Amino acid sequence: MASDRNGGLAEIERDSHEAVYMQLARHLISEAEQASPGDRFPTEEELIEAYGLSRTTVRRAVQLVVDQGLLIRRQGKGTFVTGSRPIQSATKLVPFVESFTVAGIRPTVRLREFTWIHDLEAVPAAIRDKSTSFLLVRRIYESEGTPLAVAEIYMPREIGAGVTLAEIEQHPVYQVLQESLGQELREAQLRVTMQEPPEHIATMLGAEDLLYVPRLERFTEGARGDFLEYTVTYIHPDAFELTADVAAELPPEISYTFDTGGVQ
Repeated sequence: MASDRNGGLAEIERDSHEAVYMQLARHLISEAEQASPGDRFPTEEELIEAYGLSRTTVRRAVQLVVDQGLLIRRQGKGTFVTGSRPIQSATKLVPFVESFTVAGIRPTVRLREFTWIHDLEAVPAAIRDKSTSFLLVRRIYESEGTPLAVAEIYMPREIGAGVTLAEIEQHPVYQVLQESLGQELREAQLRVTMQEPPEHIATMLGAEDLLYVPRLERFTEGARGDFLEYTVTYIHPDAFELTADVAAELPPEISYTFDTGGVQ
């Protein structure tokens, strides 16, 4: 890409009121938007040479493009152009994998574990009183070899007993619950936090150098309010978005007092 800039330096106005790294970021965003998902993006060294800018300036500009979700860094491989980032709705009951397909990404979903847990100390505290044992399904979502998310799905004994390995290997858990077990999904509670990932999760995500990653908890209930499944998903922060539609309503009696801090 760098060779297409016709010298590069002419595109950066050093006397502009706009910071140089912001100008560079605009150029890089334009290039990323014109590129195809999966294309390798120029290295810092290539951008430094093409634009004649400092490493600090180039690094700040590239980070802005990463923050926009247009680039993703793959440890040990370089920086690559992304497609649309998967967006998980916090207000719709849809399979997790659907977030990727809507974004134009065809992920590889690998089943890493399908096992029964009888030691309640080994399951999340939030569901220990929901069953005497749980079926654990652990999946990893990847795109072109890059890990995007790891999901750990816990189903209580009475639900998990009807789930087969073949079904879980081929279908999302919501599809299995509805079509194979005849369960009607009523609602799910979602909770999003930033947490330090367990060692095995950090390794699977390639996130060993990250202190925290997004952690999405989902507690799904059936038509009678019965507990169907509990999923904990650890998400690589470079590869995902969470959205929610919320009502813009305030109680009529609320008023605020603002401290201007002496600003005139």
